[in-house]
Amino acid sequence: MKKGQYIFWIVSLLISTSSYGQDFAPIGAKWYYSEGFAFSGDENFMQIVSEKDTVIHGKSCRKLIKIRDLYCTKRPLIEFVYSENGVVYLFDDWANEFQILYDFNSIKNSSWTIKLNDTDIGEFFIKVNVDSVSEQSINEKLLKVLHVTYDVMNSALEIQLTYTSKVMETIGDVGYLFNLYPISSLFCDGNYSMGLRCYDDSEFGFYSTGIVDSCNFVYNWNDYEFAPIGAEWYYSEHAGGATPVDSEYVLYKSVKDTVILGSLAKKIERTYYLHNGDTSYLTPYFVMQGINRVYLWNPNANKFDLLYEFNASVGDTLTLDVPYEMQSTISASTYRLVIDSIVLETYNNIILKKYQIRPLDGFRWMSNWIMDKAGGLDWFIPRGAIILEAGGPLRCYRDNKVDIKFVAIDCDYRSTSNIKTNRFDNLLIYPNPTSGLFRIKTDENIDKVEVFNCLGKLLKSSTEEEIDLTKYPTGTYLIRIEIDNNTILREVVKR
Repeated sequence: MKKGQYIFWIVSLLISTSSYGQDFAPIGAKWYYSEGFAFSGDENFMQIVSEKDTVIHGKSCRKLIKIRDLYCTKRPLIEFVYSENGVVYLFDDWANEFQILYDFNSIKNSSWTIKLNDTDIGEFFIKVNVDSVSEQSINEKLLKVLHVTYDVMNSALEIQLTYTSKVMETIGDVGYLFNLYPISSLFCDGNYSMGLRCYDDSEFGFYSTGIVDSCNFVYNWNDYEFAPIGAEWYYSEHAGGATPVDSEYVLYKSVKDTVILGSLAKKIERTYYLHNGDTSYLTPYFVMQGINRVYLWNPNANKFDLLYEFNASVGDTLTLDVPYEMQSTISASTYRLVIDSIVLETYNNIILKKYQIRPLDGFRWMSNWIMDKAGGLDWFIPRGAIILEAGGPLRCYRDNKVDIKFVAIDCDYRSTSNIKTNRFDNLLIYPNPTSGLFRIKTDENIDKVEVFNCLGKLLKSSTEEEIDLTKYPTGTYLIRIEIDNNTILREVVKR
C-alpha cells in the first residue's frame, strides 16, 4: 500500500468512527420532547426513560419506558435497544429480531434500512439516507451528527412518505427517539413531536435545545385564549398631547362572538374616556385566533391580517401584516420583528411569555414588548412611528383567567378635577371616521390646519375649516390645528 493511500485510509477510519464513546441510553438517561396535537394549540411533553438492563437473544439491552408516546407511529410504550461498535439496535417484537435504529459509522450518501410492521397494512421498510455528516460540541464533548432523510416504503400502497431529521451521538434523533412513521400515519390525526427539549444522563450531563423554557413546560390552549368574552384592555391616552399624560384612557372590551367569512371572530368594542367627562365610541375591531396566532379583520381588503404570533423562540423572525389603519404610512404590506429575548411571568398560576422584539422595518411597539394574551404593552396595534401624541402604555389587562396591572395608576383613572376647562374642549371634527371630507367646528378663528400620517410626514396644510383626504389611503391621520398661538391635536380615521 502506498503511503498516501495509507494516510487516507486512517483519516477515513477516524471520520467514520464516533467522536464520543459513551454507551447509548445508559440507565437513568431521560429524553424530553415537545408534544403538539392535531387541531389544537395545546403543547405538552413526552418523556422517555432508560429504566434498567435486560437480556434479549443474548444481548444486554436497555429497557426504555415512554411516558406519553406518538399515537400515529403505532409503537409499543416499552422499547428495547442495545449499542455495539457505533450501531444502535432496536428490538422489533413483531419480527422477534433486532433492526438498526442508528448507525453512527455512516458516512455521507450511505444508508441503512429498517424493517417494521404496521398493524393496518402489514410489513413496511424505512430507508434512512445519510445526506451529510457534521459534528457538534455539547458539554465539552464532540458528537457526530447525521443529517438524514427517512424514506418510508410499502408495496401494498403506491404512496411514499419522506421526512428529514438530525441524529446525534448519545442523544439519538432530535425529532423523536423512535422517529419511525408508517405510511398509514399520513391518514392519522393524533399527537406529534415538535422536537427534542432536553436530554440528561449522569455521565454526559444535561443538555437543553432551548425550544421551550423548561423540560416539562405545558401550554394549555384554554389558558392562552386571546380576547375571551369579557376581556378588557385599558390604555392611557392624553388627548393627542393636549392634556397631561395619563389623564384619559381607552377601554377595549371583547363583547361577543361573531362569524366573518365563515370564521369565528371576537368583536372588540373601543371606548374613549376623555378628561372633560365625555365618552367617545371608536370603530370596533374584530379578531380571530388561530394556533399561536391572532388575526385582525381588515374591512378594506375583506380579509384577516396577521396581528400577533405567539409561542415563538428567541432568534425567530416574525413576518406580520401591516394593520389596515396604518397602511397609509408604509408601502409594504408586511413588516418583520425579531425575538431578542423571552421573559416568563406567572399570573394566577398561568405562565405567560413576554417577548422582547426588535423591529426590522420601522413598524413597532414603543417599548418593544408584546405578551401572551395581552398583546402589545403600549398599543393594541403597532405604529409606523413613535410620537408623543400616540398615547399608551397599556395600564391593565384582565379576563376570566388573569388580572394584570402594568402601571401604578388605576386602570380606569382619568383626571377631570385638576384640569382647567380648555377653551378648545368643544372643538369638533366631523364626520370621524370619514370617507374623505371632514370639517372642523369651532367658534375660534383657525390660523392653520396640518395633516400628518403616522410616520410624521406632513401631507397638507390649509387655513380652511373643511379638509379633503379623498386622495389619501385609508388609515389614521394626525390633525394639528393652530388657533391664536395654541396647538390642538386630534386624530381622524379615514375608511
